[in-house]
Amino acid sequence: MAKNILYITYFLMLSTLSSSCIKDGDEECVVSHTVNIKIKDKNYFNVSSFPEVAPVDEQLPFRCFSSNIYYLLRNTDTGQTTYESTIMEITDNNISHSLQLTNIPKGNYELSVWGNLTTGVSPGTLHADGKEYTDLFVANSSLKIGLCPSSHTLSMERTKGKLFILCTNFPENYTRLQANIKHINQTSDEHLVYKGDTEVTIDQPLKNINEILLAPTPTEGSTLIYISFHTPESRSAVLPLIIPETKITMSRNKLTAIRVDYNNLNQTWDISVYADGRWTLIHHLDIS
Repeated sequence: MAKNILYITYFLMLSTLSSSCIKDGDEECVVSHTVNIKIKDKNYFNVSSFPEVAPVDEQLPFRCFSSNIYYLLRNTDTGQTTYESTIMEITDNNISHSLQLTNIPKGNYELSVWGNLTTGVSPGTLHADGKEYTDLFVANSSLKIGLCPSSHTLSMERTKGKLFILCTNFPENYTRLQANIKHINQTSDEHLVYKGDTEVTIDQPLKNINEILLAPTPTEGSTLIYISFHTPESRSAVLPLIIPETKITMSRNKLTAIRVDYNNLNQTWDISVYADGRWTLIHHLDIS
């Protein structure tokens, strides 16, 4: 019996030594906590509803979805910020990204991570000064840090949706798209709590499929979009094609679409919006 107790005591001592930090002379003990960060929203929820768009390969490297990250580590016991990173560029081809948190005092923490930040723009700013900005990702988790190394996983979620403006059968002389989008959220925190009401202005070369990253529509109301198409001569003899006000609803990690279809035979324009799983004609313009 005494021999068995001796074996058990010896085993427990070995387990403690193997999982604890041992200092050697004046060397400091370094305890590392690993946080594995993954991208959760690689494809939009409703991407299968749009045959014009191919789903993204979900095995692409992390940097293909988020080119950088920035994080804050807060001690929830004291309310103090323990560590704040710089914006760190992601250059490797790994499918996830790992953070190493070293020598963190024992306690309870909240880790907040942002991805795809724009330099000089505050984290959580989705739009400002009428600009579209980037496909921003966020993640947040509570961490319990002890004296031994630990491992944690965070999944990053997309903060914005995407608007498609699909242009079919367009006359070749239309080469530019301008859009003013009003009534979208301005900021999101790491918990995906949205605030503010702002607008975005777009002026870009016209394509068959035009993509705009937009924050969700605020809880009350609709997002309003004013679209116009221009020719190189629009500032002189040829007037632009101006689409009447169009109402849409933007949602996080969902695709929304407006289709503008030109009928060359009778010179009419049909404008439709995709919502609730179907296309709805909202404007019919006769400019003959």
